[in-house]
Amino acid sequence: MAYEQSSIPLDQIAPMTPIRSTFDKLVGLKIGAEWIGIDTVTEAQHLLREDWPAAGGPSLSRALAACEAVLDGHGSIIAARAAFTVAVMEAGLAFELFDDRLSFLDFQVAYATEEDVKSSRDLAE
Repeated sequence: MAYEQSSIPLDQIAPMTPIRSTFDKLVGLKIGAEWIGIDTVTEAQHLLREDWPAAGGPSLSRALAACEAVLDGHGSIIAARAAFTVAVMEAGLAFELFDDRLSFLDFQVAYATEEDVKSSRDLAE
């Protein structure tokens, strides 16, 4: 059986296996009154591009480049998470790192409960 050689350059062929893009730690950050969890490169890239709550700065550009490098198949996920976290710090956003989504959900529940208690106190006064 003879095989034909493809005329498509190898760098234009999509990889056979999906790129793993989950951070080793979930980044929980506070935007307005809400805590959101970012644990994938795609989520970080979307937030940085579409919904970033602060003015752009050098860390924002570096974080976007790091995310794009991972999604292009040649970047480090750890470096992308670190760059994203630096952009969060530069923007002055409150943040926490979590080992997993369940830890973050526990944190969200505790935070919401604490805020409800504060609201109840304010109403009682």
